[in-house]
Amino acid sequence: MKIFQYAALALLSVPLVAFAFPSNAADCPTGDTRKEHHVGNFNFVTNSWVEEVGKLRRYVSCVGNFDRDTDLLVTWHVAGPKGTYVPSDDVATEPRISNDLNPRAVNGCIKYGNLGDFTDAQFMGSAADEDENAKDNPCNIANTLRGHELAKPGIPKEGYRDQVRVFFPSNPDKPRETMLEINGVIGIAAVDGMFESFFTYSAQKYKGRPDGNPDDIRVRPRFVTAPESYYKAFFETNEEATPLGSKGDIVFKISGATSSLVPVTAYYEFISPDNRVVGSIPMPMFGPER
Repeated sequence: MKIFQYAALALLSVPLVAFAFPSNAADCPTGDTRKEHHVGNFNFVTNSWVEEVGKLRRYVSCVGNFDRDTDLLVTWHVAGPKGTYVPSDDVATEPRISNDLNPRAVNGCIKYGNLGDFTDAQFMGSAADEDENAKDNPCNIANTLRGHELAKPGIPKEGYRDQVRVFFPSNPDKPRETMLEINGVIGIAAVDGMFESFFTYSAQKYKGRPDGNPDDIRVRPRFVTAPESYYKAFFETNEEATPLGSKGDIVFKISGATSSLVPVTAYYEFISPDNRVVGSIPMPMFGPER
């Protein structure tokens, strides 16, 4: 099994790596766990891979929608994307940063379609992913490997930046007509004994979809680990739910010894006018080792 994709440049070696989305956007040809899913009336593909990012690792998952006339609502348990659409004949990828140096194939589960059907979808994951998958896997599939080695704590001096692209409707009751596309950059930067987490983006109607409105959507953080202290830092410079609009920057700083912090799980969630979560992306976030 090929675990690391060395064809991609290390993200820390340049200000930003722009990884290419496939020209035949429905496919996810790069990776180690590719599987085509032809289930019911749905036809899609999943894949995942891991890249070196300095002393850290970048875990990436990909879902491609082969159907030309149907948008695919998908939640890939643990790996992501989560609660997000993949437009017809397009692809969605989700990058996550981790200090786990020993990726392993995890027998995960993917929820697809408006009826919430499930099928298995293996992905390259960390030990934490494997543990989470074992605790709450809706497909009830056994895991594969055990054991892991972690990189030494510390935020990279060079920082970390990654591109994100995500699709969701501004009105979840009319997903096709109101589909939006978000293109952005997520990342962290070490600054004077603190670190800064940022999300810079543009939002627009997805091609050929007439009624999407970015002004109807709000963005809010979700901190899975130690949320109280992180929410406090976030709200010092941001609203509880930031209006999305056509473009924006969300930035906040965390104080602490950056040499002793490790990646922790956090997300940006996109919220509809009736307070439903219509999509999410990973938030680069570091915290104390646990």
